[in-house]
Amino acid sequence: VTVALTMTVEKAPATPTVYANAISATAIQLSWDAVFSAETYTVYEGTNVIAEDITGTNYTHEGLTPSTTYNYTVTATNEIGTSEASNTATATTWAPAPETAPANLQATKVTHNSVTLTWDVVDGATYYEIYKDGSYLSYTNTTTYTVTALSAETSYSFTVKAGNNSGISPESEALSVTTEQFNGRTVVFELYDSYQDYSYGYFTIVIDGISEQYPTASYYGTITKEYDIPYGTTVNVTYT
Repeated sequence: VTVALTMTVEKAPATPTVYANAISATAIQLSWDAVFSAETYTVYEGTNVIAEDITGTNYTHEGLTPSTTYNYTVTATNEIGTSEASNTATATTWAPAPETAPANLQATKVTHNSVTLTWDVVDGATYYEIYKDGSYLSYTNTTTYTVTALSAETSYSFTVKAGNNSGISPESEALSVTTEQFNGRTVVFELYDSYQDYSYGYFTIVIDGISEQYPTASYYGTITKEYDIPYGTTVNVTYT
């Protein structure tokens, strides 16, 4: 006589794998892989229980201190028992938004069509926004920026803000700058690749050490570029 016997061996859940990612200056998002037979999960920050009886696979730890590192583990539980603690997941909250405006905004170089701005470093800033006449212009990761394509003998107002993942600082004091008189000629470059194929090359225009490159091919037609070039400026045009 052959007897078929089916047995189910009950046991505690396997160990979870947990992940941690900062999502702001005061919050960290935790997630973990679902564990077979787990009914609930418990989340620890260090040795402290911060959440329990969780039936899902994620949890957001809020009310944290900016620029601070936190360590987390998770256990899984069912009616038989509780798993071993998971791996330790570590995350660092973001720095707070810069509180002070950029100081010492000044123009270090002014031409008929450009202004080079510089300012002091702001603690905690990872980028800076530049504004011209009250409107957003661009951003930079450094403490200098050259504003181009300006009109000669024209007054402009510039401000700068410091920012990071958490937010943006107050605006700097406004700096008023008047561009210089243009003393030169307007030069028009007409760039054309005469090769009758689908390959293309690059025209490079170098004006006073500053280069701009333009891809071109016969099917592009003629590319027209206009520059205001001061007298005495060295200009080079090459094709590669």
